[in-house]
Amino acid sequence: MDEFIDAYRMAGHTAEGDRLAVLIGDQRNELRRLVESERWSVSCAANSLGVPISRAFCWLESVGVPVVRRPRVMDEEKRVKIVALLQAGKDYQDIAERVSVKKGIVRAFAAANPEVRDHWRKRRFELLRDEHRNRALGLFATNYGVSLKNLKSVPGNGLAWLERHDREWLSAHAPNLFGSA
Repeated sequence: MDEFIDAYRMAGHTAEGDRLAVLIGDQRNELRRLVESERWSVSCAANSLGVPISRAFCWLESVGVPVVRRPRVMDEEKRVKIVALLQAGKDYQDIAERVSVKKGIVRAFAAANPEVRDHWRKRRFELLRDEHRNRALGLFATNYGVSLKNLKSVPGNGLAWLERHDREWLSAHAPNLFGSA
């Protein structure tokens, strides 16, 4: 009986594997047709078929379809926008969305331009510091007399960040809290 069940399972998997191979073959053929005949870009064709772009490149290269990878070109307009947004201290993901580039391009640009990156770091710190300070002041005003330990349990309080990065300000604005913590 066990041999029969094992044979049955093997037959089921083989048929399922064959169906999957047929589906993948159909996708490969359609991908090849879109890229060669219709002159679609690999990324557009892959997206329309729901195939990861890296897999699409592998499939096309395996069947000998000449694929030209486009260089990552950043025109002057995008470069100026990225520099301005970095200097404003915006988050990498936010910059990428606003300029319509990948987050990795923004990160690579910042890494290749140390002066811009250092300015970004300073501005980013200032923005985070101000945000956490304002949140803490609001928290202190609405929870007067509450211990620091209890205030830290409030979601999004920012007190831990202030303790690590701006302890002097925190102790100056909440001196009674540090004694009771």
